[in-house]
Amino acid sequence: MVVSTDSTTGLFTGGKLMDFDIFLKLDGRSVQKVLRYVDSKTVQYAIQNTNGQMQGKIFSVMSRRCARLVKSEMAQLGQVSDQEIEAARQKMLAELERQIASGDIVHP
Repeated sequence: MVVSTDSTTGLFTGGKLMDFDIFLKLDGRSVQKVLRYVDSKTVQYAIQNTNGQMQGKIFSVMSRRCARLVKSEMAQLGQVSDQEIEAARQKMLAELERQIASGDIVHP
């Protein structure tokens, strides 16, 4: 259950901060479950300005064709504002929170 939302740092779950880096702690299957419910544009924005480890984690659970398409579209995005990036990350975190609450994903 979401206790509070902070638009700059992430979601709070049970009083504990949930940061976007939580995706690095999830197993591949759990990341796939989240990606299934967010559109590719959200993923593109969310992983902008992340390290290679985060992008590698996300791309590793996609099909090669899908990963290639997302990478190509990201290259054409140009400059993305911090607000757009944060909004996309919040969407992905909200979906993760929803799936944790429903029991589909176990909180790492």
